[in-house]
Amino acid sequence: ALFQVSMIELWHIYLVMAVRSAMQAFQQPAATASVAMLVPASFIPRAVGLNQSLQGLMVIGAAPLGALVMASMPIGWALSIDVFTAFSGSAVLLFLTIPQCKESAGKVVGFVAQLRDGFSFLWDYRGLRQLYMLMTVVVVVIMPLYTLVPMLVKTHFGGGAYQVAILESLAGVGMIVGGGCVAIFAPEKRISWIMTGFMGTCLFIGAVGLVPHDRFWLASVS
Repeated sequence: ALFQVSMIELWHIYLVMAVRSAMQAFQQPAATASVAMLVPASFIPRAVGLNQSLQGLMVIGAAPLGALVMASMPIGWALSIDVFTAFSGSAVLLFLTIPQCKESAGKVVGFVAQLRDGFSFLWDYRGLRQLYMLMTVVVVVIMPLYTLVPMLVKTHFGGGAYQVAILESLAGVGMIVGGGCVAIFAPEKRISWIMTGFMGTCLFIGAVGLVPHDRFWLASVS
């Protein structure tokens, strides 16, 4: 609405993004946990793989569709699409019941108590604790890199929106391939598969920074 009346300020955008990021901290884990509650335990690995493949399809389609929307309508109307899809996604919960975890008899319930129990459970298992600590460090390092892709393309490779779209779409292809492999094969040694794939991802992302400025195709392959 602020874009439509030409009253938008930079601090408005920062404020909205801060609120949205804070809400995603609750929404994304809840959506992930709902998968385990909705499907049989034996199908969870395949369900996760299928979900990742769908996310890959969205990543591939987001770049060209976003460019088309931005070129065909004002940015205020373009942003309203995000609002519409958010309401559409929330409306599904009006027709779908997600099973809730049953509480043990005599167990203290409540958000704070469950949060404390979650941290206690995580800390009591050494392997799980080490895995989460490793994943936390890697995610803190890796996640900001995706926001720097446009700057890398512009300043290092001398490209533009087209090259950024190529990199993001190829990342979606990788998600589809990886999710498809998990959905089809559902490996028994899941942790080994996850860590091997994650290690390979980190190595290839790091390799992009070593690619010469006139070898964009090589960065795309990585």
